[in-house]
Amino acid sequence: MTNSANEVTRTITSTVMNEVLKYVPKDGFKLTDKSLNKLYTVIGVDRFDIGTTKSFSVTMENEDGGIITISASALKRSRYLSKVVDTSDKSFDGTKNIFSRSNADAIWNGSTYLHAGLDMKKDEDFVIPEKLMLRYAILAEDANTNEPLLNPFLYKEFRKVVKVYDKNGTYPTMDDFREELLKTKEEGRLSFLPTSMLEPTPYAWVKREVSDFRHTLVFQAV
Repeated sequence: MTNSANEVTRTITSTVMNEVLKYVPKDGFKLTDKSLNKLYTVIGVDRFDIGTTKSFSVTMENEDGGIITISASALKRSRYLSKVVDTSDKSFDGTKNIFSRSNADAIWNGSTYLHAGLDMKKDEDFVIPEKLMLRYAILAEDANTNEPLLNPFLYKEFRKVVKVYDKNGTYPTMDDFREELLKTKEEGRLSFLPTSMLEPTPYAWVKREVSDFRHTLVFQAV
């Protein structure tokens, strides 16, 4: 039988660990109908740096034991309902609590952005509520077709384009991405973009499930 390595051999210095854990993987939120219309209790907050930017994510557990993690950026973009609104509009195919933007006027107009509803302010400490009701999700739509929009990061090469723009302190919209794909070499086409790729192309594994679509979460006052 092979002997195990001793503790000295298995000890990794703090210097190395600082580098290893500088960019640790974090599970993102995956939208499902069953994760909605439930009361969640905040069970953890993870503070971390993204490059030079400080951020956090909130881990919450519902009464059924389901656990979700919401990033600070997703949280502040969410909507916040202070009271019950009419949701008689048609929900998205096969769901009860997910609505396309064109079928969610009552929810959208009856809510505010969560950062305003919870009074998040610059230069002030913010106490995350102990409990949050995650009520609905609203899918972003193409203005011309009313079809749900995919998360941009599900398109090939989009993440690389983001890194290029980030160096200039900007962030590419989908229109920017489309323009980059139509550029020729002479017009400054980015070298990593395949010449045959002239429009946004999803990865082959994208199934166009609700979790693949851009969405806004809707919380409700407890």
